[in-house]
Amino acid sequence: EAAKKSAGSSGPGRRPSIYLLILESASRSAFEAFCPRTMAFLRRQQRLHRQQKAEWRVVDFPLFHAQHGSTAENMLPAMTGFSINATQSSERRASWDCSALLRTVPEDRLLWNIAKAEGYTTLFGGSGCNGIMGTRYCHKWLRQFDRVAPSIDIDVNCPSQNEWLLSWTESKGKRGCFGSKRPHQHLLDYFLKFFEVHAETPVFAYLHIEAAHVYREALQLLDNALASHLEALSERLPPEAMPIVVLAGDHGPPNMCDQISPFVAMMIPEARLTRSRAGQEGGKSAFPVLPSNATRAAQKMQQAEYRTWLRYAWNLENNRFSISTWFDMYATFWHLMSGRDPRGAALNSFRWDAMEHRTQSLLTLLAKNRSCSAAGVPEWHCGCSQQWIGWCPLSIRGQAQVSIAALKEASELIRTTAPFFKASPDACPALRFDRILSCEGQLSTMQRVQNGLKDVGSSEKTILRIRIMTTQGMEYEFYTYVNFVAQAGSFQDLRGDVLEIFNLWPRSPYGPNEACTPHGLDPAFCPCADEAELRKRDVKMPWLESSTTVVT
Repeated sequence: EAAKKSAGSSGPGRRPSIYLLILESASRSAFEAFCPRTMAFLRRQQRLHRQQKAEWRVVDFPLFHAQHGSTAENMLPAMTGFSINATQSSERRASWDCSALLRTVPEDRLLWNIAKAEGYTTLFGGSGCNGIMGTRYCHKWLRQFDRVAPSIDIDVNCPSQNEWLLSWTESKGKRGCFGSKRPHQHLLDYFLKFFEVHAETPVFAYLHIEAAHVYREALQLLDNALASHLEALSERLPPEAMPIVVLAGDHGPPNMCDQISPFVAMMIPEARLTRSRAGQEGGKSAFPVLPSNATRAAQKMQQAEYRTWLRYAWNLENNRFSISTWFDMYATFWHLMSGRDPRGAALNSFRWDAMEHRTQSLLTLLAKNRSCSAAGVPEWHCGCSQQWIGWCPLSIRGQAQVSIAALKEASELIRTTAPFFKASPDACPALRFDRILSCEGQLSTMQRVQNGLKDVGSSEKTILRIRIMTTQGMEYEFYTYVNFVAQAGSFQDLRGDVLEIFNLWPRSPYGPNEACTPHGLDPAFCPCADEAELRKRDVKMPWLESSTTVVT
């Protein structure tokens, strides 16, 4: 209570409210295409497009880089500063329990607990499908929030994820949604009211809207509501209560080329960048006019805070075109809530594939030429270059051997894990290799390898990306770290030693396996469903189907 009283005091020193508004699977290109009204609102706030006094200083991040294409892989760094590994990812799919991700995370590294320690009131809202970080069962951690928005018709079919399909069901005369509001509108209204009720204290609010989880076109349903919501925040809240808003996609559409490029924009209230002066009328400011008898110390403190916010805004705008990630956003939130750069306290654990990684607050100046590795993105996943090319030094036979080894390891893990969950080891058929779909290398790396293998006995290491199909109809992708040795020189007669196989990911839907996979096992690696279902790749577009078709 003492911390809340201190953080919520008016005048200099009041901490800003923080509002993390996440749109599931919203890439930058999809958001700009399907949310024109919201984009128009944001552009009106930008300094170069202003026709009148704006309420927000909007800074977008065109080079913001997501970690793969799932909520857990991005929101775990955003909420804890730590990355997810393949074991955690598999356990999450097997149980949908937050403990699979948070079991090893110190309680004091959870962002909502940091907020509470700094005197913030905390709020979470979203459906039960993605929970806090891509998991459905998060009871222990949800109880750590001061408030959780009421659930809305949550069941295993996740209707709040399927607002787009339900809207087409309604157009065919069937009931697709319960109540008078759509799920996203209910949540947006709840959060707006919460900010109004708690205008006297700083708030940390995290809202995760899942309408576009499957169909990016569902962003169209959100556009009007989002624009109205952002306008209402400035109209209905006093200047000092207006939150710092981060409007963002957690990642882009999974398995699409823009999955690494979410839309990310930070909105800073102009009230934090404006000082009120005696006798001045109009405009909003989070810095009230000090009385004539204010002490010199109070005046200096207000001036120092005002200059601090100007420096924050300047650094944010200069960081727009540096590579940044959710690791950096985590440090930024911590910086805003505490008023201090967390520096080493926000660092991720060591990663062999991103050894240069150093988490930085976006309120500090980033290097213009910051590399993917420094931002926490492995070289093999870096999308800055977009240089994966269909050229592979491994022979087809070698690619097949590596693929068989990867599938064998995954199947063996399922078989040995099954007894712990009282499931039969035979419940999940072993993954069987069918064929190679592609083998790729990165252009810059391949050029280095080719130049380095000109002499007999020379060696070079590289990472290859291989995509395969199994006989059960499941498609997978994995990476392999290979050391090539030139046995004849001039890049001829190469011997490849596989040093590591890592990040085996499903690239086709594993939903059909969920019903038949024993609890505790990963449905992505348990191909127990009908092969015809697993081989389905085409997504049905209900708006193109005839009116007699029943959408289920």
